Amino acid sequence: MTDSTPLHPVRVVVERTGLTPDVLRAWERRYGAVEPVRTAGGQRLYTSADVERLALLHEATRSGRQIGRLVALDDAALRDLIAADRREASPVAAASPVDAERHIGGAYAAVEAMDPARLERELRQAAFALGAAPALSRVVAPLLERIGLGWQHGRLSVGHEHAASAVIRRFLDWISAAASPGADAPAIGLATLEGERHEFGAMLAMAAALANGWSALYFGPEMPVRDLAAAAAGRKLTAVGLSVVYVDDPGRTVTAIRQVRDALPADVALVVGGSGAVRVRDRLAEPEVRVVQDLESFVAAIRLLAEGRLRQ
Repeated sequence: MTDSTPLHPVRVVVERTGLTPDVLRAWERRYGAVEPVRTAGGQRLYTSADVERLALLHEATRSGRQIGRLVALDDAALRDLIAADRREASPVAAASPVDAERHIGGAYAAVEAMDPARLERELRQAAFALGAAPALSRVVAPLLERIGLGWQHGRLSVGHEHAASAVIRRFLDWISAAASPGADAPAIGLATLEGERHEFGAMLAMAAALANGWSALYFGPEMPVRDLAAAAAGRKLTAVGLSVVYVDDPGRTVTAIRQVRDALPADVALVVGGSGAVRVRDRLAEPEVRVVQDLESFVAAIRLLAEGRLRQ
């Protein structure tokens, strides 16, 4: 077996590169990033060289570069570009998983100690060290998950959770206030569905969109479909984003998401994320509803939308 032997199915490529299946497909069809082999049954298989190239392309796009310009570069040039981006973008782009874990650990220790000032300091240090967008996906999102598990397992009290939430809200406001999207920036509206009180996913998505050059509006939690459609009406939105965490009745959740889709103009993309969205994604396997599994997948999706590559 060699690097040119087609061995890897889509699920392996997704896991190893961090790309979503939608982005992977778009990069192949629109840009010819790689050319997978198809089996007799139509399954796409990728070589190890393909996987490495896709990982390099994904890393290169994290600095804001457009995939359409990157595909013309060979792997060596991509490595040089990534190295240069890491050197020139301050400590931000050079951040490793170890760097992120250190910030998560410091922040969680502050949560356990119920020390809001220390928590806020740890989060701001993460933003300065990693950059706003990476800090959101690599520190804040995992920290929220860790806090949730700590509460579920009895290691953290409601008081711990409330104190941490107040600080994280201020931090997200701080990140959002620092953004300065241009007048022609694409716009997205974020919300949660009626009955969904977990709003941090939508708030994180808003901050991430702003950090990536979008104009973002937060419509708020627990939005009835009619009110969400009214809030989106009259605004030149490229997309609406929904955070879905709590799913009591999968059928009802799917119906509500489809109602939102039907209520929006056809040229406004609907991006749905959160653990609840992943749970029902098989029922939403429709081109007009984009389901993303995490914050980085959300950012990848809106980058393609900004380029006008994902169409309803």
